[in-house]
Amino acid sequence: MGMLDGKVTVITGGASGIGAESVRLFAREGARVMVGDIDEAGGEASAAAARADGGEALFQGADVSQATAVRELVAAAVERWGGLDVMFSNAGVFYRTGGLADCSEEEFDKTIATNLRGTFLCLRAAIPPMIARGGGSIIATSSIAAEFGLPLSAAYAASKAGIGGLVRVAAVEYGQHKIRVNAIQPGLIVTPQSLADPRLQAETQAEQTALFAASQPIPRAGDPLDIARTAAWLASDLSTFVTGQEIVVDGGFLPTPGLG
Repeated sequence: MGMLDGKVTVITGGASGIGAESVRLFAREGARVMVGDIDEAGGEASAAAARADGGEALFQGADVSQATAVRELVAAAVERWGGLDVMFSNAGVFYRTGGLADCSEEEFDKTIATNLRGTFLCLRAAIPPMIARGGGSIIATSSIAAEFGLPLSAAYAASKAGIGGLVRVAAVEYGQHKIRVNAIQPGLIVTPQSLADPRLQAETQAEQTALFAASQPIPRAGDPLDIARTAAWLASDLSTFVTGQEIVVDGGFLPTPGLG
């Protein structure tokens, strides 16, 4: 038996990185996973990989900044499997083009639309079917960038800091319905998105892995599976007294930031 047996789950941003690893892990642990992403090829591949492992997963294209798309994604899971137990609002973007004074309104708005508005829309869509189900677990991907002044990331940091506010309010408002709401703050995780960050001055995954490993007390780079495991724990019945929290998973980076 898996720790998520039978739990109907929606995972956004499931086409790559943390999302794709979570899809496979959740499915291996017995969850029925509806994968959402704007990357149709990647999302289909992610769901197919979960099925190849013996799990149950389907893909539906979804832009989380659009309310209709999010509602339809949740509705597809409910229609297919009869309810909703877990929402993992993981989709996010990271544009880094300069300091705050150089951040365009378009860049700021696009970041907020996906990261913060998208999280709001996922929470809002998940709550009614979870109330009908008698409870559930909502998880959002935030970032350690919400906790300290990471240069060249004004829009991203603002969007991730806002997620904490949404999580705390929702946890208080819906605890009576046995709905738990938490966020994960990943640290330095090697993903396709992090590899595209020009500020890190790492041209290969090996270089980035070495840089991350040297930046924190636990001397290794973070892996998407580190975040997927935390999300699975929050989704499971092993964490039924945990809500309203922002859980840092960063190898000890935050107490002594190694990048500035």
